[in-house]
Amino acid sequence: MAVETRPAPLLRGANWFADRSVQLLAVGGDPLEPQAWEAAAEALDRILPPGLPDGRLPQPSDLAEAVETLAAAICSWAVMPPVPLRRSPLGEARRDLAGLWPGHLAMTRHAMVLAREMTRPGGSEPELDAHRQATLLELRRESEGWLRSSRRHLYAAAERRGLPFLLRSVTGVICQIGEGRHARMFDATATESTAWPAMQIARNKRLANHALQRAGIPMARQRPLPNLAAARRAMEELGLPLVIKPEDERRQAGVGFVFREADLEPVFSASRVVSPDLLAESFIPGIEHRVLVADGRIVHIVAGMPAAVTGDGTRTVRELVAAVNADRRRGPRDRGHRLSPIPADDLALRHLATQGLTPDDVPAAGRSVEVHPLPMMRFGAGWKTDATDHIHPDTAAMVLRAVAVLGLDIAGVDLRTPDLSRSWKEVGAGLCEVNPQPSLTVHYNFERRPQPTATDHLLDIRFPPERPYRMHHVAIVGEPDLWPAAERIAGNLRRERGWRVAITAPGRIDLDGWDAGDAGGRPADRYTVVATDPTLDAAVHILRPEEIERFGLGMPALDVAYIPAAAATAQRLTARLRQTLAAAGARVRRLPQPDQDPVAAAPTG
Repeated sequence: MAVETRPAPLLRGANWFADRSVQLLAVGGDPLEPQAWEAAAEALDRILPPGLPDGRLPQPSDLAEAVETLAAAICSWAVMPPVPLRRSPLGEARRDLAGLWPGHLAMTRHAMVLAREMTRPGGSEPELDAHRQATLLELRRESEGWLRSSRRHLYAAAERRGLPFLLRSVTGVICQIGEGRHARMFDATATESTAWPAMQIARNKRLANHALQRAGIPMARQRPLPNLAAARRAMEELGLPLVIKPEDERRQAGVGFVFREADLEPVFSASRVVSPDLLAESFIPGIEHRVLVADGRIVHIVAGMPAAVTGDGTRTVRELVAAVNADRRRGPRDRGHRLSPIPADDLALRHLATQGLTPDDVPAAGRSVEVHPLPMMRFGAGWKTDATDHIHPDTAAMVLRAVAVLGLDIAGVDLRTPDLSRSWKEVGAGLCEVNPQPSLTVHYNFERRPQPTATDHLLDIRFPPERPYRMHHVAIVGEPDLWPAAERIAGNLRRERGWRVAITAPGRIDLDGWDAGDAGGRPADRYTVVATDPTLDAAVHILRPEEIERFGLGMPALDVAYIPAAAATAQRLTARLRQTLAAAGARVRRLPQPDQDPVAAAPTG
């Protein structure tokens, strides 16, 4: 779905305005009226279904900052918080322009246009709310389909750290972090290091459970359920409560709980609709934790409790639940709510019954009542708790052994224990399952996001400071035919460094001897071709001054920029061009003459 917005300049890579890609919007030179800001912030609180996180926004200093603040709040609600950018001295002087990291481009552009409209006189009237909210919801659905779940967290974390991030498929399924032969591929959290057989074993709950039990890992006991008779035998052997799930269960699809004998047949039948291959599992008591493991290290741990209410001696369970659900932050997830209402479904009713309660009973004051057995937020659970620093060494060793037994490089371990800070050998614990390709979203389900995030820690492991992650980029900035000069520089790099080197120019790309044709008229298009080639060490880019100023450098960093000695070209080295090269970290040098040997870019990692 395309939403019409006003055209606005987009600068890719390092540019004259800021240190990274930026979406610009002309806001004019009018001063910011205090009453207009207050009205705009109040309107945004009305328009966003869950409202603003704190009900207010920080006071901006001018109109450009007001537009940036409002637009950033909209993008954060749309699950793509803008990565902070630093204005250059030239950018700082242009207070008639607002700038925001693009993220999902359609959402960012619309958010900036809407923010500017709302700061105009009369732009925050309530009669405009319904249309604006409907448009934002439609755009939010589009942005969620652009980069789903883990991929958007990887994108934002890579941008924060200055790691090049590129999409390798139109649908955004496969992405790349790093450039050329230093790049690593990601399919969500799976990488080229993730063993396919290990993923297949881990995805089958029966095979994984068997492998882990043989290795001495405390697991839920399982029984296959080919029919209802087998389910009855499993109930007798494993006891109650009993969990029924598909062998290849994902995201709780087909999972059912048997709390009493009468539940067995309907729960079995409901799960059988989802999959014919079912398992029965013994229930592991305790608090559920998701442990993110990467390359033999625990990256992050979150703890979650099922939805619960606390009795006050006067209100029924139904009334207590209604009071919790009245929180404006709770609502349908497709409307941008991070917290979901506590459902009054059959599973909740049966779970209440195990505690001797019905929805119309009045719990004693101070009594905690679990309303739903599943600790996921989509079933009404509250914010997660960061438990990374609380795990006992014995329990950490057990979790890491489980991931190693399955042969996974990255995994999300579902661990249940009554006390994470005490040894599992002392208090008891068990693994529900080990998830290959785990979602990173659960590690962001906090009322206040921890800094650094789980994804930052994951990238610390995969891209340590000593590991190179980008190619070496050399630019020749000028107007005449500079291909011979580019060939001299590329040849020098090949001889002295043993590198495979690409050459790019408007209308032509050479991938170390392979003619790749024309990738498009903008620097970012040509950069993408070379950065996604897994054979390359370096690239020499022929860039026109006007395309750099108009579109940005197209790449995040540049080692050396050569400038031809011609006086006409030297005069074209404007303040904007100089600022762009500085933002890219480039060393600016005069282009050597044909009889001179060009000095190559020094390795920078």
